[in-house]
Amino acid sequence: MNEQRTRPSHHFHMQRLLATTSILTAVILIGALFFAIYHTTSAQFDLKMTRFSDPETIQLRPPFPSPGETVTATLISPNDLKSSYIIWSVDGTVVQQSNNGVSYTFTAKNAGVRTSLVATASGGSSPSIVVTKDFFINNVILLWEAKTYTPPLYPGRALLGPGGEATVVVVPTIYTATGGIYDPNVLMYTWRVDANATPLTEGLGITSVTVKNDQLFKPVRVSVNIADTQGIVLATKFIEIPIIQPKIILYEDSRLSGTRYANALRGEYSLTTAEVTLIAEPYFMSAKKRDDETLSYAWQIGSLTQGNSGSIVLRPEGVGGGRAGLSLVVTNKSYLAQRIRGELSILFTSQASTKSANPNTTPL
Repeated sequence: MNEQRTRPSHHFHMQRLLATTSILTAVILIGALFFAIYHTTSAQFDLKMTRFSDPETIQLRPPFPSPGETVTATLISPNDLKSSYIIWSVDGTVVQQSNNGVSYTFTAKNAGVRTSLVATASGGSSPSIVVTKDFFINNVILLWEAKTYTPPLYPGRALLGPGGEATVVVVPTIYTATGGIYDPNVLMYTWRVDANATPLTEGLGITSVTVKNDQLFKPVRVSVNIADTQGIVLATKFIEIPIIQPKIILYEDSRLSGTRYANALRGEYSLTTAEVTLIAEPYFMSAKKRDDETLSYAWQIGSLTQGNSGSIVLRPEGVGGGRAGLSLVVTNKSYLAQRIRGELSILFTSQASTKSANPNTTPL
């Protein structure tokens, strides 16, 4: 028996192809629909979480407290907390509880000590909330010294005169979230002077800056913001540098014992020897040394004038006693606002009347 096979027609092939294409199209459309629904739902969920997660916070004033500083913590919430009963805890110990007690004031601990604040609000028209803030107390120190003149072995700090410059150095001890200490060289520093919005300088590891007093007798305010490399501010600090008028102080210079810095001369000075040398020390002038070329000295005794020198030699003439007025004007040619004058009365008698004074506080 012979078996006969019939080949399918061209029309039949076309029908099968169209059916297969329709099935694939339906599968693709269904997949795309599920993909769109899933991602739309995910996007809505993520948006909701971003918008409404953790709206309550604890705000500190100052935001970066130093050791021993008085700090006020305030519970911030979009809800009305006026009728809420709020409990504050520090390191697990309840320290305050009251109606509408949204703020709590405390003293910052020592540097490097971790503090855990917990605020619990309940009752009232708002839902109950618990907010926690953990932080370490940092210690940021700003040191400064003016670029002004002081005599050798002077125990005090060089102070800033009008128009002068000063160097400010920051010494940061800033703790990480795990209690480690940041390397100062890997932190970002932004320095500002007075109320200027534009930074004086900023950058990685800039721990010192030179500032100039452009407003003469107004104190200079220097601030620094310290941040990590992601731009998150970790600490802020500021100081105000006072401006003082430079001082002229005269001392007797002995060939045997040198300059007698323990005895500043003021008021009256008795000349009892055949010759004496007096030197002038221009405290807090913007100069590197007493005989700096930027300083101009103008001495006058009676009607006589002395040349440009930081010292003068006095010799009594004639017989008997007498009195003569000695004056000195020191001018800084580079800083015209630094011009000071001093006077001393010279007595030509056998009775000494030299007075001792602290050179740090007593001008000529």
